[in-house]
Amino acid sequence: MRSFLFLLAGVFFCCNSANAQGIRNFLISQTAQIQPVSFSAEVSELGLFSSIANSVFKPAGAGPFPAVVILHSCGGVSRPHIRERMVELLDAGFVVLPLDSFGPRGFSSSCAGNPKQVSVATTVLDAYAALDHLGKMPIVDPSRIYATGYSWGALVTPMLASPQSAAAIGSKTRYRAIVSNYGACSFQRSTTAPRTRFLQNDIDRPVLMLMASEDKEYKPADCFPQLEELKADGKQVEWNIYPGTHHAWDHRDHNGSVKVTTGWGEVSIYLYNADATRDSTKRMIDFFNRLR
Repeated sequence: MRSFLFLLAGVFFCCNSANAQGIRNFLISQTAQIQPVSFSAEVSELGLFSSIANSVFKPAGAGPFPAVVILHSCGGVSRPHIRERMVELLDAGFVVLPLDSFGPRGFSSSCAGNPKQVSVATTVLDAYAALDHLGKMPIVDPSRIYATGYSWGALVTPMLASPQSAAAIGSKTRYRAIVSNYGACSFQRSTTAPRTRFLQNDIDRPVLMLMASEDKEYKPADCFPQLEELKADGKQVEWNIYPGTHHAWDHRDHNGSVKVTTGWGEVSIYLYNADATRDSTKRMIDFFNRLR
């Protein structure tokens, strides 16, 4: 996985025009000519050789089960950590749908250096299509469908907590709650670029932000004081910052060799952390189970 910092310009909105109507209009304009990805109609149990992209997997038992849509990083759905998180969620009793916004559009990643790109707005569209698909399945409890995102996907998930994203896509249904793993509440590409906002002040769904203290791409500081203000306003927001932890903490294949220079001239290191991986998964599952 590589950073997609420089792909964000022009694909999202600036928080300086942060009224919800503008956000809705932005998403409408960005997705008007785009069709969402499609999903397998079958439900399977996860096997060693299962093709996971845009497929639905069930835990043992008859259901109906709660369900989780996993939104991948810029490295795509084939990254090993996606399957690892799937196993954990299945073991916890959730139906799982790993959303692939890249493969059906002809590429495996949207990281820096890839000439083909998909916008964050497009992934918002796909996420609502996944929600609609799961909501029609008898094996799924339609009142308990959640979303969790990693890096790229963790920028999309906060958007799903705003009613304006559903209004833009035309979705009558909503995710019950969302989790963002090493994502961002807002983002500024460089010192001279406008700031983009992913977590909106009009959220009406529970949000859990999990962040790494040493993440230079998506800095935890950019979530404050917004998270504190939202909580004081009665919004269901929770957060945890893992001290000494870096971006992409749940990627076993990241040993610190991936280094990304941000638009601020800082170096973000991708480094696996077993403790943060275990704790973030536990917090996510506990969060979902509290919100029945």
